[in-house]
Amino acid sequence: DSALLVSPADPRALGEALYAVCSSRALRESLAARATARARALPTWDSLASRVERALTAASRSAR
Repeated sequence: DSALLVSPADPRALGEALYAVCSSRALRESLAARATARARALPTWDSLASRVERALTAASRSAR
């Protein structure tokens, strides 16, 4: 719901999707808002790095 998907083998569908996005401000704003919300819901790189670090630290302690 945050993108328009088309078959990579269908250039006509790609053209139609691009035309739809270029010609509709409402569609662009809707896609952008949904993509932004989806991205903000994902973990940050810092939080992922912290989780990996904790997992590696725990694994190294249990291996001793």
